[in-house]
Amino acid sequence: MTEGETKKIVLTTVFAPHIQKHAQVLLTEPNIGLCRRQVEIFNPKPSFPSYDEEESNCDKFQLVIPYAGVKLECMVIFQSSAPDCPPDFVFSDHRFFAPLNQVESLCSWDVRKPDALLKVLKEIMQFYKKKQIQILDGYEQLSFEYLCLFQLQNFNEDDIEILVPNEQESPVIFLIKLHVDYCQLFPDYYRDESDTRDYPLLLVFFPNRDSNRSYLRVYLSKKTQSIVTIDENFQLPDDVTDNYLTRYIIALENELKTKIQLAASRYERRRMYFEHQHFCSVQFITIAKRIRLQHLLIIILTVPPGHCRKS
Repeated sequence: MTEGETKKIVLTTVFAPHIQKHAQVLLTEPNIGLCRRQVEIFNPKPSFPSYDEEESNCDKFQLVIPYAGVKLECMVIFQSSAPDCPPDFVFSDHRFFAPLNQVESLCSWDVRKPDALLKVLKEIMQFYKKKQIQILDGYEQLSFEYLCLFQLQNFNEDDIEILVPNEQESPVIFLIKLHVDYCQLFPDYYRDESDTRDYPLLLVFFPNRDSNRSYLRVYLSKKTQSIVTIDENFQLPDDVTDNYLTRYIIALENELKTKIQLAASRYERRRMYFEHQHFCSVQFITIAKRIRLQHLLIIILTVPPGHCRKS
């Protein structure tokens, strides 16, 4: 058991029994949105304080949800006295109030299903993103950049997370999933089940809300970084960067595909080389054995009969 797993088990045991399984599912889920970071649970508290920490029955806690490259905090509130009741949610972003009566998974809440809370959070985060898009509509240039993204092939609403901070001086953030299918381009390397969730991300900062001028950063998994020579500070040439975001994304996806294909080609050449070397080694051993056998037969056949010892 790893240190991280131990921490998770210790953390979930402070909750009321009907909440523990929901917390465990949250902590083992790879991710809720596009970010590759897991959610974090901290500051669990009981509605009715207890002097016995082992039986504290905490029924509310702070949840940190990775979203658009930042951490979004949310208070999740259960009722230890009414285990069958669905939880309530209070977000740190006070501009957003979750429309709980519109969240289908919450309306059909079943506390016996371990993934019930996970499904509710995923659905609520979709409403949060819609709220961010509504706020973005107030900025013509950035709204135009967002709408242009849907001209990209295979692009859909699930491929982007948007954050428009309440503070005007804070940059608007786009987190965009790039469509580069590693498993198809390099199947010999990306063959684990977890590799289907491995995709490049582009983080875009717009410091000026009245301009489409942006700063971009590419995020690759460690597995991909080990075969592709691209780090977080990678930038395409200025003539590409200065154009629309859609053109940059197309150029970046093509660049990544080319690098993955080159890595796959190098791997294939090495594999063929080692297979050839192995084949040559086997052939050499076979020939050597045959020569030794032939040499032994020659010796036996050329030795005069009188030279053979009698038993």
